[in-house]
Amino acid sequence: TPNFIIFQPDDYPFYWEDAPQNPPGTESRASVRNQTPHLDKIRAEGAVFTRAYAASAMCAPSRFSVLTGRYSSRSKTAQQKTAACDASFTLTDVAVPKTKLDEAFDQSYNLQTSLRDAGYTTGVVGKWHVSVEGSDPWDILKYDTQAQKAKDTGMDYAEAFYVANMDNDNTLTFSHNQEWVTAKGVEFIEQAVNVEKKPFFLYFNPTLPHSPSPVDALDVSIRETPSGTLSAD
Repeated sequence: TPNFIIFQPDDYPFYWEDAPQNPPGTESRASVRNQTPHLDKIRAEGAVFTRAYAASAMCAPSRFSVLTGRYSSRSKTAQQKTAACDASFTLTDVAVPKTKLDEAFDQSYNLQTSLRDAGYTTGVVGKWHVSVEGSDPWDILKYDTQAQKAKDTGMDYAEAFYVANMDNDNTLTFSHNQEWVTAKGVEFIEQAVNVEKKPFFLYFNPTLPHSPSPVDALDVSIRETPSGTLSAD
């Protein structure tokens, strides 16, 4: 039984040399791309689909499509929010704040529930962005509540969880924390293989390279996270 890991970096353009076209306004991909040696290795050793396209150029709509296999206009939350704004408007508004997995149909019929029904254990680490965040989403006292939103869609495990964009919020005590996200991803895999002894599906979502600046994030302690301050261990 195969295991599945989906990597979905946040706002990462296609900079490899076989891209259909250069990013607008750039002459050389090599001069502007983020260095990703491990993704490059996976790419070099695996199959490359040069005509497989994202269903949306925006974050949450793209994630919705990855997890459901449906266009983001099929999001029940987006449809309801659009109708609430203008009942005569027949085109679903799929902007980031609207395309969510919060309605019963979308929570029940998606990739993670299908795999779980087939005997898999399912998990997500990193950015989520397909649930309504509510007020003050980064309150550490709400961390478990925010992670539960992913579990409500069929994820057995949700850790190193970023419910939304951090953007350039200077009030936050944390930032990108790829070490934490990676550690929790490894923890999930080891738990699935060694404890549960089940095949696994991991939705691995770096918050990078979306804002805030990855360079500025290097000045923030890796012990600071949306769940609070980690122990020295």
